[in-house]
Amino acid sequence: MNGWPQSADEMGIDILGSASVVDATLSEVVRLRRQIEPLIDAPAVALTGTGMSLAVALAAAPLWRRATGATVEVREAADVALGMDAATLQPGQLVVVLSKSGSSPESVGAMKRAIAADARAVAVTARPDSRLAELAPITVFTPIGNEGGPGTRSASCALAALLGMCGSISTDAVGRRQLQEQLGATESDPADLEPATAVLAKADRTWIAGWGSGMGLARAAGVLWHEKVHRQGLALSIAEFRHGPIEAARKDDALVIVRPEDATEGAASYLDHLGAEASSIGLRIVWLTPEVHDDIHVPLQSEGSTRTLEALIRLQQLARLTAHAAGTYRDGFDILRSIVKPVPEL
Repeated sequence: MNGWPQSADEMGIDILGSASVVDATLSEVVRLRRQIEPLIDAPAVALTGTGMSLAVALAAAPLWRRATGATVEVREAADVALGMDAATLQPGQLVVVLSKSGSSPESVGAMKRAIAADARAVAVTARPDSRLAELAPITVFTPIGNEGGPGTRSASCALAALLGMCGSISTDAVGRRQLQEQLGATESDPADLEPATAVLAKADRTWIAGWGSGMGLARAAGVLWHEKVHRQGLALSIAEFRHGPIEAARKDDALVIVRPEDATEGAASYLDHLGAEASSIGLRIVWLTPEVHDDIHVPLQSEGSTRTLEALIRLQQLARLTAHAAGTYRDGFDILRSIVKPVPEL
C-alpha cells in the first residue's frame, strides 16, 4: 500500500504487537479457568471501566449476553466508585473491573464497592502488581509488554480477556492459534484502508456510528480520534445518529459505520436507509462491515466474535493512518501526562 507508514511510531509498534499479546492474554484466561468458570454462571454481570476500558466493556457486553444469557450492564467506574451507581451492585453479582494500569482511583474505587457489596469481583489489568490486582479476589493479567502509545494492544487484550472469559471466543490451543493467525494478518496488512484514510483525513469532523458490539468499538475509535487524529470523532449509536445529530452533519464530514455482527434482514434494510440519508446530504461513508457496500468499504473477513477483535484493530489502524495523512500524528500526550493528574483514592 503506497504511503503506508511503517511501525516507527509508538502507535504503529503497539498495533503490530497485538496478535501475540492477545494470545498471551487468552493463555492467562485458560490458566485461571477453574477459578473463573464458577463465576460466569452469575445471572447478573456488571462490566466497569473508564476511558478506553469503558469502550471495551461496551463492545464486549452484547457478545457476553449472547454467550451466557446473563443480564449484562456496563457501568462507568467513576459512577460506581463515587456511589452514583453503587445501588446496582448486588451480592453474588459478577463485577469485572477493567483498567490497563490498575491504578486509576476510579477503577480501584469500583473494585472496593464491588467487594463491599459481596459481589463476585474480577480485575482485568496489565499490571499484576497494581492496587486493583491487590484488592481483587481474581485478576486476569493482560501481558501487553511496553505500550508507548494510546490504548491499542491493551484494548485488544482486554476485549479478548472478556470474550474468552464468557466463552464467546475459543481459548483452546487450536482456537488460539487460528485467532493469532487471523489477527496477525490484520495487524500487519492494512488492506483496502487507503481509500478510507483519504476520506477521513479530509474530514473536519467524523461521525462514528455502531450497533451492538460496534457501539463500543465506535466509542473506542472516538477516543483514538481525539487522542491521535486531533479532530472531532463523535461516537454514537446508528439509530441515535439518525434521530437528531444528523441535523448537525455537513457535507465536509465523514461517517464511519461499524457493524461487526452479521446483519438480520431488518438490520440490513435499516442500514440501507441510513446510507441513503447520509449520502443525500453529501456525507462520505466508510463501512466497516462483513458485507461489501458500494461506498468505501473496509473488509472484515473473520467469523463470529473474532470479527469484533478484527474490527477493533482495523479502527486503530484507521485512526493512525488518518492522523499521518492529515499531518496531525505525534507520539506522546501533552495534556494527559502533564496536566491531568489522578484524583485522591476514591
